[in-house]
Amino acid sequence: MRELFTFPTDTLLSDEREYLTIAINREEDGFTADKKQTKFDNLVKKGYRLIEEKHGKEVAEAYTEQLNTDFVNPSFWRSVEASIIFFVTPDEVFYYNLSVDLTEDAYFGQPHVKPVVRNFQYVSYYHVLCLSHDKVRLFNGRGSKLEEVDFPDDAPIDIDTALGTEYSGGELNHGSYGDGGDAVYHGHNEKSKEDEIDRKRFFRVIDDYIHENYTAPTGLPLVLFGLTQNIADFREISKNPKLDQENQIESSPRRLKATEVAEKAGDIVEEIISKRYNQLVKRFEETSPEYSLGEQYQDLATAGVEGRIETLLITDHYQVDGSIDESGQFQAEGKNFVDDLIIHVLRTKGDVYVLDDEEMPADTNIAALLRY
Repeated sequence: MRELFTFPTDTLLSDEREYLTIAINREEDGFTADKKQTKFDNLVKKGYRLIEEKHGKEVAEAYTEQLNTDFVNPSFWRSVEASIIFFVTPDEVFYYNLSVDLTEDAYFGQPHVKPVVRNFQYVSYYHVLCLSHDKVRLFNGRGSKLEEVDFPDDAPIDIDTALGTEYSGGELNHGSYGDGGDAVYHGHNEKSKEDEIDRKRFFRVIDDYIHENYTAPTGLPLVLFGLTQNIADFREISKNPKLDQENQIESSPRRLKATEVAEKAGDIVEEIISKRYNQLVKRFEETSPEYSLGEQYQDLATAGVEGRIETLLITDHYQVDGSIDESGQFQAEGKNFVDDLIIHVLRTKGDVYVLDDEEMPADTNIAALLRY
């Protein structure tokens, strides 16, 4: 069982496998771990019935056996505060912790990714690296919520640990010149230069450590939080391919509590969400009618399969009975037309947005902007 942190991902989109999807909403009413486990078990049973109706008991057992492990138990649920969604095949299980509400249910067929789309549509999960000249802190970001990372004891997160005996210590250096052995102290300019060298060497160690232990395993973007000069120095030396080039927080994080860091990061996130939503609405309003579709299911199905949908907009609870067959035809049978369409759009590198009713710029519950 593997947690996923980014979306879209080839893990769910690269093949035509059928998935059992189990969606559990976050609880704010004090539900116990045992009650969450009971809810989960009931949805697994529903999923079993859905698969059995289509493929028989043997296939249904192959899927649900993946969830009959010691991992998903009351102890697991005690650690879950977010909404959670499982994607199950006969061979493996993937899951996301989500910061959005979702409809609790079991689904079988295309992966039911609509709540995952909503969670990631404006801002992905991310890391925030708080930079001071001699130490760093790291936070996991999910939307506007941040949680500080507990580093292992031997992590090189301060300049003394990172540079060891090679650290000049930021003090005036002295040396003995000639045969007399008198101490000669370097001036302020040389001290400043040594401080700068130490800082950049420290940042190189941090860059390597964060990339190897946090960025590479998760694929999450890295947002910098620090004074302007520290951010500039880190950008100069960084080789992290996920370093965010657009967004940064220019302020000293040195004396800030975790809640204050989260507040400043949250302000940036809200600005990004507002900006990207406004750009989406503007793009919709500027699209001419011949390059857009509404609730025209056959046209949507054909355009989705052919890769002509650049942007798909759907209201949150919108569902359409039906499905899309292999030739791109809308079929009345089935209940997963929206899921089918979303997957086709994502597989052809289109964008999908799941909106509240009042956010929808169209007069319909679904709208597509076409490439051609």
